[in-house]
Amino acid sequence: MNENVEFFSADIINVLLATNLGDMHNDAQIAGMYILKDETGISFFENMQELYNSPEFRKAFHTKIETYEDAARLSSFFHSLYNGLSFGYYFSIAGKWYFTTSDGGFFGADGFVITCSENGVIENVEMKYDLKFEMPGEAKRNEDKLYQDLTGFSIPANVEEKVMMKFNEKVDYSLSTSPAPEFSLGNIEVLNGELMVTEKFSDMESVGTYPFLIIKNGDEYIPVAGKDDLLENDLYYDELKSKFALRTDADARNFRSFLDKLSDAGPEVKSHKKIAGNAWFFANSTSFDDTLGVLVLTDENGKINAIASNSLATKENILRLKMKDPDFKVDYEFKLVYPSETEIETTNDKDIEIEISFNEDLVNASDGWIATMANGKPVGILAASDGLTSPFGDKFPASYLGKGTHTVEYVLMKPGDDYENPLSKITIMITVK
Repeated sequence: MNENVEFFSADIINVLLATNLGDMHNDAQIAGMYILKDETGISFFENMQELYNSPEFRKAFHTKIETYEDAARLSSFFHSLYNGLSFGYYFSIAGKWYFTTSDGGFFGADGFVITCSENGVIENVEMKYDLKFEMPGEAKRNEDKLYQDLTGFSIPANVEEKVMMKFNEKVDYSLSTSPAPEFSLGNIEVLNGELMVTEKFSDMESVGTYPFLIIKNGDEYIPVAGKDDLLENDLYYDELKSKFALRTDADARNFRSFLDKLSDAGPEVKSHKKIAGNAWFFANSTSFDDTLGVLVLTDENGKINAIASNSLATKENILRLKMKDPDFKVDYEFKLVYPSETEIETTNDKDIEIEISFNEDLVNASDGWIATMANGKPVGILAASDGLTSPFGDKFPASYLGKGTHTVEYVLMKPGDDYENPLSKITIMITVK
């Protein structure tokens, strides 16, 4: 908690035990617990309801609730702990303060119920689900002042050691493997893996299984989330490129047979065809009106140069594959059409018109966007989810710049905001009199 929570003398930490099983985006969360850390030490809790209903949590409060002004601070505090309060209310009924996820309605609400003494001292705190109440007219919307502070957050080494000891008591796990010859390729052996985790609670046990694949390359073992992800692994990808060539339709059928092992393409979708010269497309699935599959780019001899899985067979995606080749020369043709000169003079009462042309295919294959800079500061952007169209036109009053000489730049950007390394740039010196 940050310095605004002077009324609560503890830190609350949600600790997760996780491992990565080859998913490039998410870890597998296999166990969790909550910690309350105060001046006396640390306390462990199996879940947030156990924490928020504990005497340790109640004792950490050093405040009274007598008025709605007092309750406003607690509203933000509880909102920081439980995001479900974002659209809820806080109010008082019969000497108790409620901080809820909604107005109750037909289904009730979740939230915190605070019992106070006659002079407002907090005597009890409960987190409850399915609360039933009749909300009073003076109820107020929950506040959203953030009380969390994750700046430079870390668990002290002595606390981390205790956490790991607690996880060792709480969690048992085992790993089993078996051969997966249908996915093996050349020198790359693939195994089935399964992580089994048993998480022990005070009144029950929870068993979870996490299947994945393992690429075995000599003494190296690499987890992969599933068969759909094998093509994303560099070792597997390189081995695939060396084992297959696409020169004829017979070659394509052979490659299609191998891809069938990596996908669950239905017979009504499954197909292959050569497109755009040295590009092949192997359809695997449909999404709305789109057909998705594996896009393959070869050289003139059929050697595979690049592969994109779960792709559309578009000119833009073919260009994206070509642009992965460091030897592929890219000219975005980002050029000033109007005015014809890069140094212009105008007066304060005139408009300034700019027109820029570019190669739409290459710009959109790069997911490019255009930033407008005035005297070194960003003042405008042009971006579109369905791609940019050329030419790009801009018009603004000279009075926006003001009298004097100004530098206006149109910067072709790659994804992100790296203004120091753009794809291309046009600089115009504008003097306004």
